[in-house]
Amino acid sequence: MRGASIWMIAIGAVMAAGSLAGCATPRRSAEVTSRRPATVATTRPTTAPARPQKPMIDFARGAGGLPLPTAQLPPDPVKLAVALRAMYGLRVDLPPGRPVVEVIGDPASYPALDSLRIDLSDGKINPDYKPTQFKSAAPATPALTVKHFEYLAQPLRYERSSSNLRITATDVQFGLLREKDQAALVVTDAADGRLDFDVSLADLSNSFRFTAKRAGGSGGFFVHDTSLSLASDNPHSLTGEVRVAGFWLLLPTTFRIAGRLDVDEKLNAHLSDVACYGEDLGGALAASFINPSLKKVNGQSMPFAAFPGSRARLHDVTFHVDDSLRVNATFGR
Repeated sequence: MRGASIWMIAIGAVMAAGSLAGCATPRRSAEVTSRRPATVATTRPTTAPARPQKPMIDFARGAGGLPLPTAQLPPDPVKLAVALRAMYGLRVDLPPGRPVVEVIGDPASYPALDSLRIDLSDGKINPDYKPTQFKSAAPATPALTVKHFEYLAQPLRYERSSSNLRITATDVQFGLLREKDQAALVVTDAADGRLDFDVSLADLSNSFRFTAKRAGGSGGFFVHDTSLSLASDNPHSLTGEVRVAGFWLLLPTTFRIAGRLDVDEKLNAHLSDVACYGEDLGGALAASFINPSLKKVNGQSMPFAAFPGSRARLHDVTFHVDDSLRVNATFGR
């Protein structure tokens, strides 16, 4: 198992607000709590990264981009709507009869548009779809300007679970990213924008269990149960703990992975207290393999998010945990 990846999955809903994510129906219900952590930080960390790090969310690699079937921008608004509708149709089973993509603008002014609205609400993610990013960050070619942009997925379903996402922005510039057989429109500039994401802790726990079980069998390890707890003691911090129980060959193996995410005033993300703890003999052996990878992550700092170019930037991001995890972010010039 990839120990660092397990902890990132625990906070993965935060990082993947712009992607298609979901869960499967579990065999047993997960134990989910929102308890207050023992260590409470009242101020945001101010230490900047010692050296440039890859951002946690990299829009320059296509994260959250609008998928296109070819490396060329469609030649008119109608064909743009058709292309986007077709690409989302490969990823999501969409409700019949709903105008998933609405494009408003004078064809003579294209590629300038008055409005672009994408609504995947009540769609169900294709279980065979696997989100990908470009292998490397690349400059985006100026492609499209939109006075008002809106992206809705309220809710977006996977099996019996769902999450909610809404992104709005004004005076948006989109750039075109290309890499081999992939192409996407990504935000390179906006006057102002907002992102609101929420997922119930029950659904997030089910999603983690599905991911863990799907990866089961690797190295002879099989997962039979997981639990997830999250807490936020201030709007710019998130703590989490994942408990995994299973068998390593015939040996009962139970361990916990815990960690903390803090976002400072410069919108750098700091990972701390990341470690694995074994609860039995098998868990102790697993922790001895997992902890070296976690040590590489523990103490790391990196930009929380980065846009292509130098105009658009993240302004703020906040977390709130009760029976749901809510993430709110603002961005723009």
